[in-house]
Amino acid sequence: PYALDGLTDGAAWDTFSISLSAAKINGEPWDPNTPLGMIDYDQVHEWTISGSGAHPFHLHLYHMLIVEPGGCGAHQEGEFYDTISASGSCTVRFKTADFGQRMIMVSDRRLT
Repeated sequence: PYALDGLTDGAAWDTFSISLSAAKINGEPWDPNTPLGMIDYDQVHEWTISGSGAHPFHLHLYHMLIVEPGGCGAHQEGEFYDTISASGSCTVRFKTADFGQRMIMVSDRRLT
């Protein structure tokens, strides 16, 4: 399907890092009205997620392909996951091809 095009062929990716802590995402307190940033629609994105062992990471619109060499924790390289929970960092890819709207990302606990 079109939503999978470019995930594994070495295309140029938009990269971003997500760092979760007990109360923040990328050093910012969680606020539903303050976006972490903007990402392009119809593009492959590669994100490195850290801190998800204590706070699993979930995107509400896209499943994530594990591209971390050797996988990360229980997540196997080359498999798709809805939620990431791993000690250390985990690199994932997804394509913003099915939906074009505001996206919410969360951990398993409310960040306050």
